[in-house]
This record gives sequence, C-alpha cells and structure tokens, in this order.
Amino acid sequence: DIADVPGKFIAHTNLGLSFALLGDMDKSALNHQHALRYAIRMSSTAGQSLAIGNLGVTGSLQGDFSTAKACMERHLNLAESLDDHRGRGDASQQLGVLASAQGSFVDAAKNFSEAAKIGGEVWEDGMKEMAQCNLGVVKGNMQFDGFMKGIAEELAKAEEEAIMGRLKSKLDKETAKKQAEAKAGAAAARVKAEQMNASAEGGEGGVDGGNS
Repeated sequence: DIADVPGKFIAHTNLGLSFALLGDMDKSALNHQHALRYAIRMSSTAGQSLAIGNLGVTGSLQGDFSTAKACMERHLNLAESLDDHRGRGDASQQLGVLASAQGSFVDAAKNFSEAAKIGGEVWEDGMKEMAQCNLGVVKGNMQFDGFMKGIAEELAKAEEEAIMGRLKSKLDKETAKKQAEAKAGAAAARVKAEQMNASAEGGEGGVDGGNS
C-alpha cells in the first residue's frame, strides 16, 4: 500500500483538476484534500505545496476567500522553502487575485508586482505579462476607487452644507417670527399704556372740575 501512495497522490491530483474543469468544486476540493494526505504520508514538501496550492485555487473558485488565502499563503511559504520560483510566482499571482476580489487593491498590487518580478527573474514571460496586466487593472481600480471616494466626500459635504442651509433658514424664520411677536407685544403694551394714561388724565380732569 505504501508503494502505491505516489500513484494515489497523482490520481487524486488529476481527479481534482478534472472535477474543477467540470465545475464540480466540491469533488475537486475533496480530491485535492486526499492528494494532500498522500503527500504528507510521502513526506513530500513539493507534493504538499502542489496540493495546498490546488486547494487554494478551488477555494477561490468557490468564493471561500479566507480558506483560499490561507492555502495560498502556505503554498507560498512551502514554495520559498523549496526555492520553487514558479510556485512562488503562482502563489503571489493568486494572492493578488484574491486581494483584488476583496477590494484590497494595495495588497493586490504588492502581490502582482512580486509575481511580475519573479516572472522576469526566471524568464517566465507568460507569468510576467499576466502579472503586469493584473497590476495595471488594479492600479486602474485604485484610481477609480479614489475618484469615487472623492465624489462621495464632495456629495457628503454638499449634503451637509444643504442641511446647514436649511437649518439656518428655519432658524432665521423662527428668529424673525419671535422678533415680530416681540414688536407686536411691545406695540400692544404701548397702546394699552397710552389708553391707561389717557383714562387716568380724564379722571383727574373730572375731579378738578368738580372741585372748582
């Protein structure tokens, strides 16, 4: 059974890739998990790196970004320990894709730049060109994101100014109303006072006439 472990590793790896092409991600992930177990039984770091990388891609296709990121980070670490430039480049590329999908454009740009650098170092033109293309898209998204944030800030400022303007207008109306009421009250008080004075003067005149 031990002698057949490498064959089982290869078989499950191929099955995982085949199911992914057929769109059955659950069976794809299951077979890559089996492949990982056989790689561990073989004490094969390269096999583990391959299986974990495949699990990361499958997780990404399933939309399970947290699992995919964890697998890709582990794949990158194993590739670095093996001095596997191709594996490092692929892992960096996939980490960039994951970061971009989650809107983390700064992290995405960092990973795509690393993938492009590795591609240039090992003469992998396809890797380099793809990474540079993805980097360009991410930079465009970063600029657009900044543009949209600027618009949102301007709209928020305009809305705040509009609200303050409405509040000021309402306050001015209330103030004007209070002032008008105060003036009306003062005028009424003056009229009443004048009437009282006139009444008092009339009364005093009647008293004086009676005394004479």
